[in-house]
Amino acid sequence: MVENLHENEKAKKLASEIVEKVKDVVKQGNATKILVKKDGETVVNFPLTVGVVGVVAAAPWALLLAAITTFGLDCAIDVVKEDGQVIHIV
Repeated sequence: MVENLHENEKAKKLASEIVEKVKDVVKQGNATKILVKKDGETVVNFPLTVGVVGVVAAAPWALLLAAITTFGLDCAIDVVKEDGQVIHIV
């Protein structure tokens, strides 16, 4: 049981670090969406509007964190920019 608590804390810390990395990429600008993939299949697609990119609202980050923890940390997270460039976060 104690091991599960330690694993949960590690997972939460890693998920928080991932969210911070995504925020940094989005703040750099021109990001249009965030994709969370598991086994090569997109499980969550967050479109980013100008307002979300400019303000960096809390709701998308909470959803992203929930998706990461729900689907496991073995998922891939990509940020897609306006020019089609895909930045692989994890």
